[in-house]
Order: sequence, then structure tokens, then C-alpha cells
Amino acid sequence: MAGVVACGGPMKTAIVFSFLALSAMQASGDGDPTLADVVSAHEAALGSIHKIELTMCHDTRSFASGKPLSEPGSWTWHWAKDGSTQRVRYRTEPVVRSDGLPDGIYDFLADDREVRMLQNWDPDAPQKITPLNQGSLRAQISPRDRGSPFVANSEKHLLWRFDFDVVGDSSSLGDLVRESGVAELVGKADIDGHPTWHIRVLDPKSGGTVMPGFGFDIYVDPAVNFFVRRVIEHHRDIKQEINGVEETYPIDITRTVTTFHDAGGGVFVATSMKFRAVSGSSDRREMVCETSVTDLKVNEDFSPGAIDFRFPEDALVIYSPPLSPTRQRVVLWGPDNLPRKEITNMHDIPGFAEALRQSDLDATRRPVGRDAK
Repeated sequence: MAGVVACGGPMKTAIVFSFLALSAMQASGDGDPTLADVVSAHEAALGSIHKIELTMCHDTRSFASGKPLSEPGSWTWHWAKDGSTQRVRYRTEPVVRSDGLPDGIYDFLADDREVRMLQNWDPDAPQKITPLNQGSLRAQISPRDRGSPFVANSEKHLLWRFDFDVVGDSSSLGDLVRESGVAELVGKADIDGHPTWHIRVLDPKSGGTVMPGFGFDIYVDPAVNFFVRRVIEHHRDIKQEINGVEETYPIDITRTVTTFHDAGGGVFVATSMKFRAVSGSSDRREMVCETSVTDLKVNEDFSPGAIDFRFPEDALVIYSPPLSPTRQRVVLWGPDNLPRKEITNMHDIPGFAEALRQSDLDATRRPVGRDAK
């Protein structure tokens, strides 16, 4: 069984002792671990990852009644995380709109307080923007919470965090167990030849709201320092219109790590994963996805620019949520990635007054009446 390297600080030492005690208990046959033991060992292992950078490639296929529902899809994420700060970048197809402007380019930066989003900005081929003409660019700042968009997706694929897409929430294993109405250590289970501990979590809570019928079966593998080998999400009472008829059916989603990379010091990172979603709908809808991880760096220096998020100069950055149903905070971004000016109305936008004067002048020069052609 993998160990953990103690490298300074009383907290890290306590984590190491906790894990070694659990390992010794299992090795000596003194008894099976408790649910709290398994969760603590998992959290200690995950806590040993302080920095991580990787590229994640996804290949997906969808089926209905056993036949392809759409063309196979693929996309690539670039993800870096340092403590609670993380950045994810990815592109979808197509990357150019019919008017020639970039599209489908996403860049997110999240810290403890907020999430910054930049859409359709290609730093290698930046589109021309002005305060009056933003092109296809969109920039936004919103508060960070557990449901912040696209922030935890990489961690979900690595089986570090778990969520129900239906409610848009994301939780660690410890959060699920602590906040669940029902959580239990079911016992030992074999997953593709790997002995694991099976944890079942029912009715996880989000903000005090219980979602009946939802649940997880989570399989923690002690051979890879208690990282999660598989999770099965059970969704119930999903409503969707299929072939013109609204149906209510269950969906089971299975995520399995097929390969772990041993990064040393008790750190194991999933580098090959499989996803399968099977619905109970009349047309037996199914989605499968294979994910691979490359360019992996764990507890090392980042590549240049990996976490260097910047709003471009002259971007109009929208703050969310709105101040009121009719008011939105908007800031014109300046050089050096700093706010330049608060925009309270159109006249605050540089160049607006001149553009308005030019428009009025053009209108006075436009032919009217019988001379207008």
C-alpha cells in the first residue's frame, strides 16, 4: 500500500500519522475501517496535492435506441490549480462565426471570492475591440460558490468532487458524507480487479435542500492512497420531452478511473477515465465518454501563463448578479489588467458622444422627401 511522505508542518505530520494508523489497522487485521476512517484517509491524500496542471482530452458519443444520436464529439481542456485558485481554458467547434469573429473560446479563473470569465478571446490572434464595439467578446465577474460554472469540472472527471448536473452543485466526498441525510460504508467491493471500499450516500443536501431520489455509490481504492476508483450517480425523476411526449425516467451515470499515475509521495492522479450515462427513457438514451490526461505536473512549477488570466484592455466587464432588475454594474477594463472606469450609462463609454454626434450629422446630410433614393 502506498505511503505518504511527511514534509514539514504539524498539520502534514498529523495527516501522515492518520493515514499510517489506518494502514496499520488494515494490515494487522485488527478490524475494518469506519466510514470516517476512509473519508479522512481520502481527504488527507487529496490534501497532499497543492498544485496541479494538466491537459484533459474528451471523446464523446451519444446513442438512442442503440443508434448514434449525433456525431462523435471531442474537446480539450487546459487546467491549472494552485490552492483554491484555478484556471480552465477550452474551445468548442466551430471557432469562427460566419462574420469571421472568434466563437466557442472559454477562459475561467476562480479564487475563494469570485469567478472571472472571458469568452471568445484568442490571445494568439486577438480580435479588435473598442469600448463601443466588443465584437464577439464577453467578459464577466461573478461570486464564487459550489455551483460556479465550469470551475469544478476537471475535479469531477478526476473523481475529486461530485455533483448532480440537475442541481448544478459540487461537493467533495467529505462534504457529501457530512451533509448527507444517509451515508454508510457498505463494505468491500471489487472494481475491475481492484479491491475497494464501497461508500453509499443518499439524499445529499445543497443549501439545506434535500433532493429525494438522488444518490451516489462511491468506491475508494486503498491501493492508490484512497483516491476514488469509481462513482455511480443515481438520478431519479428526470423529465424530458422525447419524440413529442414528456417522459419521467431515471439516469445512472458511471465514472471509472482505468489508469492512475503515481506522482510519488502518496499522490495518485487519474490519467485515463471512462464515463457512461444510461437513461431509462423509452429510446434508451446513452452517452459514453473516454477521457485522457497528458502534460501532467503535480506540485511543480506551472508552465508560463498557465494561471495568468487577463481581461483585455477596452473590454466591458459585466458584474453578476445584477444590482437590480434594471441595473447592471459594468466596468471598462484598462491596461495592466486593472479596472479603468465605471460605466453607469452609454455616455460614460469613451467615443460614444462622438459617435452620436457623427450619427446626427449623417442624418442631417441624408436626402429626404422626393430626393431620397
